[in-house]
Amino acid sequence: MKKIFFLILYLAPLSLVAQKDSLVSRVYNWKQPVSNNHRQKTSVVLFDGSTYDMKWLQMNADELTSSAAAKKMMVPVTEEQLYIIKKGELTVGINDSVFTLVHGSIILLLPGQNFSIQNKAAAPCDYYVMKYRSKSPADLERGKLTEVHLLKIGTTLYLNRMIKVEPEIIFNAQRQ
Repeated sequence: MKKIFFLILYLAPLSLVAQKDSLVSRVYNWKQPVSNNHRQKTSVVLFDGSTYDMKWLQMNADELTSSAAAKKMMVPVTEEQLYIIKKGELTVGINDSVFTLVHGSIILLLPGQNFSIQNKAAAPCDYYVMKYRSKSPADLERGKLTEVHLLKIGTTLYLNRMIKVEPEIIFNAQRQ
């Protein structure tokens, strides 16, 4: 009887899982999107699943070739998207603002936001797109109050498009 008790006591914690996330914590490497002669933008999913705070999380590696016209897009009302530039230049248009993102730049796009992307350079632009849904409901009003919630170009961080933050300096941001 003692042996059965200790066996149950020993094996019971193995059957319990603290977190039921589908994404495993590990290093995920860049995968080059497969080129398609008929498409300007190519994409490959690096990972897809859920985490402790995220109902759904997907990371894509995208490549955008040079183009004469901007590609119009919209963030679904149930998710937010974070763009991280790996290589090249990506021009992002939001309402009447245009931002040129370079290596290391990021931009956070809010639920329901309309925007456009374009690669005006000759070389392709490689970037990550993190799409996610929080376990908390989306705040659509937050997206209506500002064009850009978070933007980092080089070492300069813009918050809510109007505030530029640099070490010990805060002043109005300049649009292109």
